[in-house]
Amino acid sequence: MKRFVAIALFLLANSFAAHVAVLETTRDDVNLLDHKECQFLTDKLRQMAIMELPSTSGYTIMTRENINTMLPPGKSVEECEGSCLVETGKNISADYVAQGRVSHFGSMVTLTVELYETASGKLMSSFAVQSENAEGLLKEIEERSAPLFNAIKEAEKPRQEEPKDRVEDDAQVVAAESALPQNSAEESVVSERETENETAAEQPAKPLESMLAFNVVLPFENATWDDETINFAWGIALNVSYYRFTPTGFSNLFAFTGGYTRAQAGYKEGEYDGLDINVKSGVGYAPVRNNLLLAFYGFLGLDFKYLFVGYYHDYSGDYYEDGPGDLMTINLILGGRILAAYQLSERVALNLGADVFADAIGWADYLDWELFVFFEDITVAPYIGVAIRF
Repeated sequence: MKRFVAIALFLLANSFAAHVAVLETTRDDVNLLDHKECQFLTDKLRQMAIMELPSTSGYTIMTRENINTMLPPGKSVEECEGSCLVETGKNISADYVAQGRVSHFGSMVTLTVELYETASGKLMSSFAVQSENAEGLLKEIEERSAPLFNAIKEAEKPRQEEPKDRVEDDAQVVAAESALPQNSAEESVVSERETENETAAEQPAKPLESMLAFNVVLPFENATWDDETINFAWGIALNVSYYRFTPTGFSNLFAFTGGYTRAQAGYKEGEYDGLDINVKSGVGYAPVRNNLLLAFYGFLGLDFKYLFVGYYHDYSGDYYEDGPGDLMTINLILGGRILAAYQLSERVALNLGADVFADAIGWADYLDWELFVFFEDITVAPYIGVAIRF
C-alpha cells in the first residue's frame, strides 16, 4: 500500500511533465569497469539530461530511487537492453528511457547509449564512442549528450503547445488520495520527502585512481651472506607507498622505506644496530576495487644498510691493522607484495599486507666492496597503516 501511494503521489506531482529515465549502465565483461565506475557513468548521463531538459521547461528526470521504487518486484534494470528497455520504461511510467552499455573493441573500451520512446517503442537517438579508459568515456558523454536529449525536445514541442485542461482529473486524483487512511498518507509523504533529501545529497562515486599509504613495517630477514660476515635478523621501519590504478585493473607501485635494523656480524661477534633504507617499484593487478581493495604486485628494488660496528683488529701473518669497522651493504631485491585496504570514509582507508622478497645480488664493504650474495634466502615484511584515496 505504501509503495502504491508513493507512486501515485509521484505521478500527481509531475502530471504535466515528460518523464525521462536514465537506467543503470550495463557491461559485457565485469573486468572492463567495476560497478562504481558504471554507476558514475550513469550519474554523468543523468546529470547531462538534467542540464538539457530542465524542470522549468516541463521535464522530470527520474532519480535512481524513483526508478527502483516503481519497478515490479524481482525486476532489475541491468538485465534489459533494446526492446526490453521500452517495457521497463512502461513499468516505471517513463515517457522516455535511456541506457548506456559498456563493451570493448580491441584494446579500447566502448560505450553505446540509446534513447527510446516508450509509447511507440521507437529508437529516437543514440551514440557510440570509444576510449582507453573510463575518464575518456566521461568526456565523450559531455560532448554527445546534448544531441541525444534534444530529440526529446523535438518530440515534445507539439504536446507542449496543446491546451492543458486537466483540472477535473487532478481533482479526482486528489480526492482519491484523501480517501486513504490519514496515517498511510502521512507516511507516504514523509517517505517521498526522505527520498528527495537523499537524492539531493547523492554524489556520484569517483573511480579509484591513486592512493598514498603510510605504513609501519616489521621486516624479519633471513639473509646470511656467503662468508658469514653478516646475518640480518629483524627491524622496524616506516614506509610510504604510492599506488596508481587504471580502469582495467592494472596498477603501478612505488615505495620508499627507512628505519632501524638489527644484525649479527660474524667477523665481529655480536649483534649491532644499523640503518636500513630501500626503494621499490613494481606493477600489479587489483581484481577487487570497491569498499574493499585487494591487489597483488611484483617489484624490483634497491636496499642499503649501514651497521654501527665500531673498530676492528685484523691480523694476517706479520700484518696488523686497526681501523673503522662500520659495515655497509647494498643489494638488489626481487619480490612481491599483497595489499588489502578497507574504506573507512570517502578518502581514508585502513591498509595492511606483506612484502616477500629475496636479496638477488648484494655487495658488502668492510674491507672492500665485494660481491657476497646471489639469490640468498627470503625476507618477510608485514605492514599496517592508513591510506589516502585520490
